[in-house]
Amino acid sequence: MTNFFVPKNILYIKDYEFEDGTKKPKLLIILGIIDNELFVLQAITTSQDKTVPDNLIKHGCTNLDLERLSFYIFEKNKPIGLKPNNESFGFEKNTFIFFQTNISKEPLLNFLKYKGNIQHLATLSDEEYQHLVNCISQSNLVKRKLKPYFEELLKNLFHL
Repeated sequence: MTNFFVPKNILYIKDYEFEDGTKKPKLLIILGIIDNELFVLQAITTSQDKTVPDNLIKHGCTNLDLERLSFYIFEKNKPIGLKPNNESFGFEKNTFIFFQTNISKEPLLNFLKYKGNIQHLATLSDEEYQHLVNCISQSNLVKRKLKPYFEELLKNLFHL
C-alpha cells in the first residue's frame, strides 16, 4: 500500500474520514513523504468554489493576502499529468486546493485503514508539481508548522 504514497500521486479514497468523523469519497495529492517520521504531506482537493470570485478562476496559483485567499486551481480538462496507463489526465471539474484548510501532515499509519479503498488516479507532471509546491510555499495561509516542509521540498526541487 505504501507505493501509493509517492510525491505527485493523485489518489482517490472511497471513504476518506475527515476530522469531524464524516466519511465521503475524496481526492488527495501526495506532496511529500517525511521518511524519518513516516508522515504524508497531503493536499485535499475540492470542486466547491463558493469563496472564489469568477475573475480569479484561472489555472494555477492565487495568493492574495489582503483577501485571505490562497489556493491552487486545476482548470477542468487541462492536462496536468498522466494516468497509470500513461494517458493524459485532467480533472473533469475546476478543482481547488485551499491552503488554509486542505494542506496537512498525516502519519502514514493513518492510511492503513483505507487498504483496499485507495485508487491511484494519476501522477502530476514535474512542472505542475513544482508550480503547486512553489505556490504553497509562498502562501501566508499555510499553517506555520508546515512551512518548513515546503521550503525544504522547494530546495530539493530546484537544487538550491
